[in-house]
Amino acid sequence: MNHDQSLCARAFFNSLLDRLGPDETLKDRSDQLRGTIAAGLEAELTAAVPGDDVKLMKFHGLYQQDDRDIRDERRRRKLEPAYRFMARVRLPGGVLSPGQWLKLDELARTYAGETLRLTTRQTFQLHRVHKRDLRAVIQGLRDVLLDTKAACGDDSRGVMASINPKLSRLHAQVHALAKQASDHCARAPHNPSISAFPSGVRGVVSSS
Repeated sequence: MNHDQSLCARAFFNSLLDRLGPDETLKDRSDQLRGTIAAGLEAELTAAVPGDDVKLMKFHGLYQQDDRDIRDERRRRKLEPAYRFMARVRLPGGVLSPGQWLKLDELARTYAGETLRLTTRQTFQLHRVHKRDLRAVIQGLRDVLLDTKAACGDDSRGVMASINPKLSRLHAQVHALAKQASDHCARAPHNPSISAFPSGVRGVVSSS
């Protein structure tokens, strides 16, 4: 592609961006979903992150939340909401090793108010995590080869697998396919056949 063709292609691409919704435009201008997340995590004056980064963090498996039980009380006292974060583990087929389970238990006791939630989508969630502790949680997961990538937002979120005990001899094959699909969606380069899926699509590999 010569210089003129490159300019034309860029102009065409920009014209497409003009027709995108606000969320898609945000993603395009976010420096590969980085935004200003790193700076927001370092800011000590608030327990929250800026609005755009709240959306971008979902692609990294993190949700900003606040304690609803004390929301009104804090509003009356003119305090910001009691912000915390939820981290959702990307866990294809819901399978993890004993060592990974022990690490999740450790992280939950240390950073998540001694709570660890098992979801109906075959994964775990750590709630009530302070902003200052997010790096430690993510690093702890990485230490045992777990991550939160693409576990929230309009993303693949997770790939489930059949757990029918009558078909346990096939479970290893089913789990391997679920992991392969999850890794492909999380790591593949831009591919419209994946990125154009509607928000919230779930994948399931069944042995039936």
